[in-house]
Amino acid sequence: MGLFKRRTMAERQAESMQMANDIAEGRGLTGKLTQAFMGREFTEAMQQATGAMNQGQLAAQLRAAGHPTRTARVLGLQDTGQMINNDPVVLLVLEVDGHQVSLQSLVSKLEIPRTGDLVLLVDNPQQPGTVLYAGLAPQGGAGVPGGQTVQTGQAGPAQWGEQPPAGQTQPARQPWDRPQH
Repeated sequence: MGLFKRRTMAERQAESMQMANDIAEGRGLTGKLTQAFMGREFTEAMQQATGAMNQGQLAAQLRAAGHPTRTARVLGLQDTGQMINNDPVVLLVLEVDGHQVSLQSLVSKLEIPRTGDLVLLVDNPQQPGTVLYAGLAPQGGAGVPGGQTVQTGQAGPAQWGEQPPAGQTQPARQPWDRPQH
């Protein structure tokens, strides 16, 4: 009966994550064979990748549960060369409360932070004193220091593909510019 038992997507994902963690840690026959044939460098890179993936999932769960977040400004970032599900793992250099912090994290390729962007951080309950990357901070309104908001509508700047209101000029938008909401 156990062979044909229907499992939910969440159960299958959890089982796959556990298998990946076991292989990365060298547990079980598959983990030991992976270490023997692929080498220690490969298994260490796999440990880092599964760690980044676990941290990303934990940050998403904490944020969904309503844990408080704080903002940080991106001072720089560097690609580690690792990809998980076509999303890059990057090394972020952040300014948090006047201090510089380095953090390695999985980021969505649709929301890769840039220098100067504000990002959200959540405290890591599993390792007190550390923080987890929780995504880009919303532009305008919540999460922006000083409560700055961006006005939209007739009096504000034009939206993507719209012409600015009469009498207002706007710098030319480039393809790499993020839309302002």
